[in-house]
Amino acid sequence: MDDEQRENEGDLICAAQFATPEAINFMATEARGLICLAMEGKRLDELDLPLMVDRNTDANETAFTVSIDAGIEHGVTTGISAEDRAATIQVALNPATRPAELRRPGHIFPLRARPGGVLKRAGHTEAAVDLSQLAGLSPSGVICEIQNSDGSMARLPELRSYADRWGLKLISIADLIRYRLENERFVRRLAQAQMPSRFGTFQAVGYRNELDGSEHVALIKGEPNALREPVLVRMHSECLTGDAFGSLRCDCRPQLEAALCQIEAEGEGVVVYLRQEGRGIGLINKLKAYSLQEAGLDTVEANERLGFPADLRNYGVGAQILSDLGIHRLRLLTNNPRKIAGLGGYGLQVEERVPLVMDPGAHNADYLAAKREKLGHLFESESPCVVLALAVNVGPESWPTIRLEVERIAQTHGFSLEALHEPRLLALWDRPQFVWKLIPDGGDAGPLLQSVAALAATERVGLMRVPTERMALHPPQTLERVEHQLNELIDMSSGGLIENGPSLLHWT
Repeated sequence: MDDEQRENEGDLICAAQFATPEAINFMATEARGLICLAMEGKRLDELDLPLMVDRNTDANETAFTVSIDAGIEHGVTTGISAEDRAATIQVALNPATRPAELRRPGHIFPLRARPGGVLKRAGHTEAAVDLSQLAGLSPSGVICEIQNSDGSMARLPELRSYADRWGLKLISIADLIRYRLENERFVRRLAQAQMPSRFGTFQAVGYRNELDGSEHVALIKGEPNALREPVLVRMHSECLTGDAFGSLRCDCRPQLEAALCQIEAEGEGVVVYLRQEGRGIGLINKLKAYSLQEAGLDTVEANERLGFPADLRNYGVGAQILSDLGIHRLRLLTNNPRKIAGLGGYGLQVEERVPLVMDPGAHNADYLAAKREKLGHLFESESPCVVLALAVNVGPESWPTIRLEVERIAQTHGFSLEALHEPRLLALWDRPQFVWKLIPDGGDAGPLLQSVAALAATERVGLMRVPTERMALHPPQTLERVEHQLNELIDMSSGGLIENGPSLLHWT
């Protein structure tokens, strides 16, 4: 069973060397999914089995190779029968088999496991290979997704019943990751030194990932082996353009600096600095993505145009670094809920999400909007506050007139206006031309909103009601964006706003 934030599916897994015709038939009739052969890359290279596609756009990066059948010299005919498929698997496992003995395409679908197994990719492919290796068997496994009898995917409740019915063990990939983390180490601590900075003095500890040679750093405030759990932690992915050069296209540097300041203020905590530039796509590809953003794409669309998923980051190395430091329970400094799920899969307990709040500048409102809408980032955020947003259908030459007219309307209804330009707020509202904080002077917002909505130039009007001004400038995750007609929001008997409505309203 994998993480419910990922595929949320269960697979039957069999050590490949025990894949008999009976086992294959059971998978075909009782699991009903695609029967695949998970193997190490070294063996697939020996068999000259390349990846099925050059550009993998699958959300989970499942690495299919070309499909295979064993040759007729091995007694395989059509390749589809349980006996033929079992034979093909055994031929592929045999060290003496040469590439010419396999026909392409076929009815067995090899999968290329990532080096490092589930510690590098929390997938069923890697789980099958890892389980076989841990059992002292050939590093390969046969896997098949489990479907219900109606063709839908079996989820955890159905999988529990399925395991009970057939006398099978049910484990999660998180269980396997936890076991490997407790019993294996791929990250080595190689150096440490005191590092004074303008944020405070930290202990810098250097690590090397033995799987790929990459180097990473933990910046520790406090005694490394005596940090009080849950520890305040920031898992920060390298951003050369932002962290070092101060790029205004992203909010990476402000997030890093805010994390260091917050940890310094608390007196202890850790920043794990991971060398995975550009959400994992690398520096050159990130610069290519910048070029695409100049042409009008957002940060997610640019990654996808280059053939990458929106987010390629992997937190297994960071989890091992925290484990090496003796940290298992943490308060995570992040606006990214996927990071919480990612670390949870590696046996760490995230007890609290601590939001990072900063105003990085007007250049990245579109970037923040894409992170909110497409990557699910949560932008959190001190007197009660009502914010009015107005999008108009006329050009910039008419905006001064509209601004004066709205100010006149506000004054008539007992309000003054304060213009707001915070990029997070603009991103939340899809960049309207005007955003104001309403400063009440005995007025009711209902008539004001009706008058603004009635302007000929009005295309879209928005309202946000939050308990603190800080929440308005840094909108929290609890805000609910709802489309309404204006008459749904106004109490027609009193003319005022309907009480106890959603915090965030948006209507035409």
